[in-house]
Amino acid sequence: MQELNLIILPIVCSLLFMLGGWRWKWLRRFVMPIFIGLACLYNGVIWWRAAILMATLMVGTSLPYGDSLIKLLKWAPLIWLARFLVLSTYTVGCTVLGISWWITFTPLIGTLLFYISTKQWGEKLVPWKLWEGVMGYLIGFTTAQLLCL
Repeated sequence: MQELNLIILPIVCSLLFMLGGWRWKWLRRFVMPIFIGLACLYNGVIWWRAAILMATLMVGTSLPYGDSLIKLLKWAPLIWLARFLVLSTYTVGCTVLGISWWITFTPLIGTLLFYISTKQWGEKLVPWKLWEGVMGYLIGFTTAQLLCL
Protein backbone atom coordinates (compact mmCIF):
# COMPACT_ATOMS: atom_id res chain seq x y z
CA MET A 1 0.00 0.00 0.00
CA GLN A 2 2.86 2.39 0.76
CA GLU A 3 4.24 2.27 -2.77
CA LEU A 4 0.76 2.78 -4.18
CA ASN A 5 0.42 5.94 -2.04
CA LEU A 6 3.68 7.24 -3.50
CA ILE A 7 2.35 6.65 -7.01
CA ILE A 8 -1.28 7.73 -6.80
CA LEU A 9 -1.25 10.73 -4.41
CA PRO A 10 1.41 12.81 -6.23
CA ILE A 11 -0.05 12.17 -9.68
CA VAL A 12 -3.66 12.92 -8.74
CA CYS A 13 -2.66 16.01 -6.74
CA SER A 14 -0.56 17.27 -9.64
CA LEU A 15 -3.49 16.89 -12.03
CA LEU A 16 -5.97 18.56 -9.67
CA PHE A 17 -3.56 21.42 -8.92
CA MET A 18 -3.00 22.09 -12.64
CA LEU A 19 -6.72 21.89 -13.49
CA GLY A 20 -7.40 24.25 -10.59
CA GLY A 21 -4.91 26.71 -12.04
CA TRP A 22 -6.41 26.46 -15.50
CA ARG A 23 -10.08 27.05 -14.97
CA TRP A 24 -11.64 25.16 -12.08
CA LYS A 25 -10.26 26.63 -8.85
CA TRP A 26 -12.54 24.41 -6.77
CA LEU A 27 -10.57 21.34 -7.86
CA ARG A 28 -7.42 22.73 -6.24
CA ARG A 29 -9.09 24.34 -3.26
CA PHE A 30 -11.58 21.63 -2.26
CA VAL A 31 -11.33 18.38 -4.24
CA MET A 32 -7.57 17.96 -3.77
CA PRO A 33 -7.71 18.48 0.04
CA ILE A 34 -10.71 16.13 0.30
CA PHE A 35 -8.89 13.53 -1.81
CA ILE A 36 -5.84 13.80 0.48
CA GLY A 37 -8.06 13.58 3.57
CA LEU A 38 -9.79 10.47 2.26
CA ALA A 39 -6.41 8.90 1.44
CA CYS A 40 -5.35 9.61 5.02
CA LEU A 41 -8.49 8.00 6.43
CA TYR A 42 -8.05 5.00 4.13
CA ASN A 43 -4.51 4.60 5.47
CA GLY A 44 -5.70 4.59 9.09
CA VAL A 45 -5.12 8.21 10.09
CA ILE A 46 -7.40 9.37 12.92
CA TRP A 47 -10.29 11.42 11.53
CA TRP A 48 -9.41 14.67 13.35
CA ARG A 49 -5.85 14.63 11.96
CA ALA A 50 -7.21 14.15 8.45
CA ALA A 51 -9.68 17.01 9.09
CA ILE A 52 -6.89 19.35 10.23
CA LEU A 53 -4.83 18.47 7.16
CA MET A 54 -7.81 19.06 4.84
CA ALA A 55 -8.73 22.35 6.51
CA THR A 56 -5.21 23.80 6.40
CA LEU A 57 -4.85 22.78 2.77
CA MET A 58 -8.23 24.30 1.87
CA VAL A 59 -7.29 27.57 3.54
CA GLY A 60 -3.77 27.55 2.09
CA THR A 61 -4.84 26.91 -1.49
CA SER A 62 -7.37 29.73 -1.20
CA LEU A 63 -4.78 32.33 -0.16
CA PRO A 64 -3.51 34.81 -2.77
CA TYR A 65 0.06 34.40 -4.07
CA GLY A 66 0.00 36.11 -7.46
CA ASP A 67 -1.05 39.53 -8.72
CA SER A 68 -3.50 40.18 -5.89
CA LEU A 69 -0.62 39.75 -3.42
CA ILE A 70 1.45 42.32 -5.34
CA LYS A 71 -1.39 44.84 -4.97
CA LEU A 72 -1.41 44.30 -1.20
CA LEU A 73 2.37 44.41 -0.70
CA LYS A 74 4.46 46.85 -2.68
CA TRP A 75 7.97 45.93 -1.49
CA ALA A 76 9.48 43.05 -3.53
CA PRO A 77 11.30 41.19 -0.70
CA LEU A 78 8.11 41.26 1.36
CA ILE A 79 6.15 39.86 -1.60
CA TRP A 80 8.52 36.89 -1.94
CA LEU A 81 8.45 36.24 1.80
CA ALA A 82 4.64 36.32 1.71
CA ARG A 83 4.63 33.90 -1.24
CA PHE A 84 6.92 31.53 0.64
CA LEU A 85 4.60 31.69 3.66
CA VAL A 86 1.54 31.02 1.49
CA LEU A 87 3.26 28.05 -0.15
CA SER A 88 4.25 26.83 3.33
CA THR A 89 0.57 26.51 4.21
CA TYR A 90 0.30 23.83 1.51
CA THR A 91 2.34 21.39 3.60
CA VAL A 92 2.21 22.72 7.18
CA GLY A 93 -0.93 20.67 7.80
CA CYS A 94 1.11 17.55 7.07
CA THR A 95 2.75 17.96 10.48
CA VAL A 96 -0.29 16.19 11.96
CA LEU A 97 1.04 13.08 10.17
CA GLY A 98 4.66 13.52 11.22
CA ILE A 99 7.78 15.49 10.46
CA SER A 100 9.59 15.40 7.14
CA TRP A 101 12.11 17.55 5.31
CA TRP A 102 9.60 17.69 2.45
CA ILE A 103 7.37 19.94 4.58
CA THR A 104 10.15 22.55 4.23
CA PHE A 105 11.46 21.56 0.80
CA THR A 106 8.07 21.94 -0.91
CA PRO A 107 7.63 25.69 -0.27
CA LEU A 108 11.35 26.32 -0.93
CA ILE A 109 11.23 24.53 -4.28
CA GLY A 110 7.89 26.17 -5.09
CA THR A 111 9.17 29.68 -4.33
CA LEU A 112 12.35 29.12 -6.36
CA LEU A 113 10.44 27.81 -9.38
CA PHE A 114 7.90 30.63 -9.01
CA TYR A 115 10.73 33.18 -9.01
CA ILE A 116 12.35 31.65 -12.09
CA SER A 117 9.02 31.57 -13.93
CA THR A 118 8.53 35.32 -13.38
CA LYS A 119 11.83 36.25 -15.01
CA GLN A 120 12.05 36.85 -18.74
CA TRP A 121 14.94 34.39 -19.01
CA GLY A 122 13.07 31.77 -16.99
CA GLU A 123 9.52 31.79 -18.31
CA LYS A 124 10.39 29.25 -21.01
CA LEU A 125 12.56 27.23 -18.61
CA VAL A 126 9.76 26.99 -16.04
CA PRO A 127 6.38 27.53 -17.71
CA TRP A 128 3.53 28.20 -15.33
CA LYS A 129 1.90 24.80 -15.85
CA LEU A 130 5.18 23.14 -14.86
CA TRP A 131 5.14 25.13 -11.62
CA GLU A 132 1.55 24.08 -10.94
CA GLY A 133 2.28 20.44 -11.72
CA VAL A 134 5.38 20.36 -9.52
CA MET A 135 3.55 22.01 -6.60
CA GLY A 136 0.66 19.56 -6.81
CA TYR A 137 3.09 16.66 -7.10
CA LEU A 138 5.11 17.82 -4.08
CA ILE A 139 1.99 18.25 -1.94
CA GLY A 140 0.89 14.72 -2.82
CA PHE A 141 4.38 13.31 -2.37
CA THR A 142 4.85 14.95 1.03
CA THR A 143 1.56 13.50 2.24
CA ALA A 144 2.28 10.05 0.78
CA GLN A 145 5.79 9.98 2.24
CA LEU A 146 4.43 10.77 5.70
CA LEU A 147 1.75 8.10 5.33
CA CYS A 148 4.55 5.61 4.66
CA LEU A 149 6.33 6.34 7.96
